[in-house]
Amino acid sequence: MPPRPDSDGERASQSPKQQEGNAQARALPGCADFWNAEMNRWFMVCGRILDKYNEFGGPGGKLGPPTSDEITNPGNTGKRTSFRNDSSIYWSGTTDAHQIGGAIGAEWARQGWEGGNHGYPTTDELSTPGGGGKYNHFQKNSSIYYSPATGSAAYTVWGAIRETWAQAGWENSQHGFPKGNEFNYGGGKRQNFQYNVIDWNVAPNEQDVTTRVRNSPDPIRTLRALNAADLEAYKQGSWPRTATNSSGSATPIDVVAARERNLDVEKLTAPDAQPLPSESVPAEVDNSARAAAAPAGCYFKRVESKWRSRVGFDALAQWMTLQWCWNGTAVTSYDVSDRGGQGLVPGWNYIAQAGGGKQNFGWEARGYVNDTFGLGFGTAFTANTQLCTQVRGGGDKYSSRNTCNLTEA
Repeated sequence: MPPRPDSDGERASQSPKQQEGNAQARALPGCADFWNAEMNRWFMVCGRILDKYNEFGGPGGKLGPPTSDEITNPGNTGKRTSFRNDSSIYWSGTTDAHQIGGAIGAEWARQGWEGGNHGYPTTDELSTPGGGGKYNHFQKNSSIYYSPATGSAAYTVWGAIRETWAQAGWENSQHGFPKGNEFNYGGGKRQNFQYNVIDWNVAPNEQDVTTRVRNSPDPIRTLRALNAADLEAYKQGSWPRTATNSSGSATPIDVVAARERNLDVEKLTAPDAQPLPSESVPAEVDNSARAAAAPAGCYFKRVESKWRSRVGFDALAQWMTLQWCWNGTAVTSYDVSDRGGQGLVPGWNYIAQAGGGKQNFGWEARGYVNDTFGLGFGTAFTANTQLCTQVRGGGDKYSSRNTCNLTEA
């Protein structure tokens, strides 16, 4: 946080100890005097700023000793005191006293301090849930967020973009932390986040949306974070389609998506399969193949299984499509979609999806689906089938079997 000169405002009375050069001089009512050895002088801290300073442990706490007396801010809107450890406490009659500093304070200073776009802070600097970053909220329904995952700077989020982000779940949403401040784009405003962008008054653009998904560190997460208009633009794009069958190898793609691959975007963005609880890795997995070489990228695979009757003919068909991203050593994202079934002989009918699940072990991911088939009319005679696929890497590094050994058969 850059130092703010005392001349930017009006300084209150100096500490009596400093004025008189007498360490035994009595502090003013409601105030306390603190010695700053590095600056070789006394400073006075008063009122609600003093209360907040004591909450932080005083001169031996997080903020360190004061580096200014109490300053009345321009326009007599409030007061401030600065401290050694890159922090200040600001007070106004409507917001009370709050601490601010570091990268967040630097961004606030760039925006004009309390006289700028944010107004006074309404919170101290707080840690985000999970500890991934820091933030302050401000008087004008705005916030400044910092995370080491997005660099050394902190960024402002406000207005309609902030409302959208907040409704989605702040930094724990599919968007993640902000990666920059908002900027003019497409006749409106745009702000970049870790996994997506949030637009205000910007017309959907299919090529733009696809590029965002392609360049995302987690394409599936980005796809799920698209708003309704962008998702529709993505679905309507005129990109080449590719089809595979259960005997073909996985096809490398640059975007984990639905429309290019005859997949169902709605199922991808709202999958019915729920994550499974963590369980031990089955012994029969060939661990020696974990590091099988495969190019980093995103892949998809449609797997189909046919169930044969005891008398030797195929009676049922079941299928699922998997999408996964591989960074060269681990599966980074994974999902199941485009699942279904069909009776292949008269009498057997596909009834409904009966469940499913998925789990990512890092070096390998697995997903399974359960489906119910009925014999004849109604559901008097039914059969449940399970299809599992495990994937690692790309190319032909996949396999399918009847159980993932993730739950009881």
